[in-house]
Amino acid sequence: MGHYFEVMSVPTLSKTSVTLDRLLLLCEIAEHGGIMAAAQGQATRQSQMSRQMSSLEEALGVSLLNRDQKPHQLSPHGVKIEQVIRNFSKEFETN
Repeated sequence: MGHYFEVMSVPTLSKTSVTLDRLLLLCEIAEHGGIMAAAQGQATRQSQMSRQMSSLEEALGVSLLNRDQKPHQLSPHGVKIEQVIRNFSKEFETN
C-alpha cells in the first residue's frame, strides 16, 4: 500500500480549473451515460461540455473519461471522483 503513495504525484491545482460546476458535470456524464446525452440533458453544447471536462482533467492531472469508446464512459479515476462527489452531495444535503 505504501508503494501506491510513493509513485502518486499531486498536481498543483488552479483555482479556476476545479469548480463544483465542473465536478457536477462529471456526475451528469456518468448519470446520462456519456457527454452527448449529458449535454442534451443540460441544454448545452457537447463541445462546451467536452472542453469543461478537458479543463478539469488538466487541472487534476488525470483522465476522467475514456475517449476511446463511444459514448465516452468514465475512466477509473473518473469513477472514483464521481463517487466522492456523489457522497459529498448526499452528506451536504442531509446536513
